[in-house]
Amino acid sequence: MYKRQSEYDENQHFFLSHLFRESYESNLSNPPRVTSRINITALEVYVTNTRAAFNNTRNILGFLDLGNDRRIHNPAVVSRNNQAGAADNAANDLYANLSGGFPQADVVRNFNNADAILQQEGLVSGSDYERLENAVLLSPNEYTFNRELGYISLNRTLNPQDVLAVSFRYTYNGQTYQVGDLSTDGIDGQQALYLKLLKGTIINPSLPSWDLMMKNVYSLDAFNVSQNNFTFEIWYLDQNTGIEIPYFPEGKPQNLPLINTLGLDRLSVVNDPQPDGLFDFIPNLTINPKSGRIYFPVLEPFGDYLKSRFDNAELGTKYAYDSLYSTTRILAQQDVDHNRYSFKGRYESSSGSEISLNTFNIPEGSVIVTAGGTQLVENQDYTCLLYTSPSPRD
Repeated sequence: MYKRQSEYDENQHFFLSHLFRESYESNLSNPPRVTSRINITALEVYVTNTRAAFNNTRNILGFLDLGNDRRIHNPAVVSRNNQAGAADNAANDLYANLSGGFPQADVVRNFNNADAILQQEGLVSGSDYERLENAVLLSPNEYTFNRELGYISLNRTLNPQDVLAVSFRYTYNGQTYQVGDLSTDGIDGQQALYLKLLKGTIINPSLPSWDLMMKNVYSLDAFNVSQNNFTFEIWYLDQNTGIEIPYFPEGKPQNLPLINTLGLDRLSVVNDPQPDGLFDFIPNLTINPKSGRIYFPVLEPFGDYLKSRFDNAELGTKYAYDSLYSTTRILAQQDVDHNRYSFKGRYESSSGSEISLNTFNIPEGSVIVTAGGTQLVENQDYTCLLYTSPSPRD
């Protein structure tokens, strides 16, 4: 396996709120234990209807600021006195205004002419909200979610123009909160549901939703990964020598394995709190074996977290890859001074490794294999055995 650190899973993994994002690192600070006070008890996920589906669809209005008491984008949305710091419909005045505070709020709920009222109230389509007709309610087998850490992982990558919006109920410090409308709340099927917008049609790193997309998840391009003989290493391409090394050549973490420096080695193989130079294989925390994805226990492993590991701020800036988190993935990949990290490893998968193409006389080099949306490299990631058709008998 070989992958660049700039190749995180884009448009696939999302925090449900900024509260969950901000508590992510502290909740994972004592592995393998999760010290969360969060428990999600109900979740509905809606996406753009790209397949002309008729079942499980609703008209929805997804709002960027819904449920926020922090990182409010639109200045017209007023935060309320939310001492609990929880994400909730009552955390600001937006949901109350949508439910009756705005003049002609019933027009908004009726969906068809919602844009005129919302824009009259200072909300901008595409950034403050998305109006989506016949959005599809995903079934539970189309995504996974972590109840304690508050994020979802979709089984597929969203297209740039797709919309993703959610509603959920959860407990926090023993109290129950809700963000958005659940379909079970009794809202008439002809009326729109109000949801929390996680991804809109505009990709803009200055929007609060940018931070809700996780950029610390990487695909191994494999499924049903076994812990047996599993290795995962992080390498750095030294600017001075042009040679890849598994450590930094200078500074406070000098000569420590990068797997340790970047937070994926905190335990021994028997889960003692002692790094051993090996990847901490903790199912559903650092790795999802079923989907074959690595989850860093820190939000920006090659950004702010990496800086914090250096005792010299200048060196931290030298090695950190800030653009990976502050701009789009395509632009960040052009930052050649910092795009110098790679992942290498080995794994065993319990899924079948041989695929029959059920045909003959395939030209060499014409077979294309992809996994998780990534095109694999022949003779590196897979081997293609080509056969000619059997000769006809005389």
